[in-house]
Amino acid sequence: TYNADIAGWPELNHISTIGAFVLGLGGLVWIYTMWKSLRSGEKAPDNPWGGYTLEWLTSSPPKAHNFDVVLPQEFPSERPLYDWAKKGVELKPEDPSHIHLPNSSFWPFYSAATLFAFFVSVAALPVPNAWMWVFLALFVYGLIRWALEDEYSHPVEHHTLSGKSNAWMGMAWFIVSEVGLFAILIAGYLYLRLTGAAVPPEERPALWLALLNTFFLVSSSFTVHFAHHDLRRGRFSPFRFGLLFTIILGVLFFLVQSYEFYHFHHASSWQENLWTATFFTIVGLHGLHVVIGGFGLILAYLQVLRGKITQHHHGTLEAASMYWHLVDAVWLVIVTIFYVW
Repeated sequence: TYNADIAGWPELNHISTIGAFVLGLGGLVWIYTMWKSLRSGEKAPDNPWGGYTLEWLTSSPPKAHNFDVVLPQEFPSERPLYDWAKKGVELKPEDPSHIHLPNSSFWPFYSAATLFAFFVSVAALPVPNAWMWVFLALFVYGLIRWALEDEYSHPVEHHTLSGKSNAWMGMAWFIVSEVGLFAILIAGYLYLRLTGAAVPPEERPALWLALLNTFFLVSSSFTVHFAHHDLRRGRFSPFRFGLLFTIILGVLFFLVQSYEFYHFHHASSWQENLWTATFFTIVGLHGLHVVIGGFGLILAYLQVLRGKITQHHHGTLEAASMYWHLVDAVWLVIVTIFYVW
């Protein structure tokens, strides 16, 4: 990287090279020492140095929840272990139900990896292709296994400041983002339609099919609502029937819309008509949400069959039903602006 005749540089480079070899030898000594200590000798306790700061109270390596004991409310100094021992404070074991950490699971990583592989196959290969269906099937399998495994090894009581469950809060914020997504797309369509840029073709999707689908979707919103209420009242047979009937109505909606898309695609090309392009974009995106929401309801139903959803633990159903109501509300707007107008 430089000329060898520069004064002093070769000597400095030679010294640096020697130093690099010394560092390498030191690293080898460290690796040997670590290997030796792992294979022989007495295992060190959690606090081998008799430290008094808080980090020495946990195990080595630390557990995911850090401490197995209930910590006192008072910390007199930066050496709480010394202060508590001096005052005779007894550290009581922590109640496992107060530890709100789920069990370790392989399926979140598996699901993320297969979903990533699915998108790579969509982006890198001609669509459709065999690999995208393989990875999509593997992704669905991972979600099912994830939904059916136990989150906690012991009963856990969740307490929130809002009085709402974590599933409700998470889905509520997600719905806010979904409302923003559809609002932007619908606003763009209204601008194109009002300015005359997006003119509907002569042969539009049949209104009676849209009204039939509206009946299916609105009815399913009522059935999932009453099913959820039956679960809260402990009426499990009506609850299971109502949830299953909701899934059937969602499947009927999807089949009717698939039939509609197939025929309208042959009647009007989205590449030649802007109204058709916006129709397939917005209505197709809503259809994708129906598939996702329906799959969420199926996961909830599988959890019901396994006994995971109970009268007091029904987070999956709560989130899935909220999402389904969103799908229903968006559909009413779509029917108005694409089929009626």
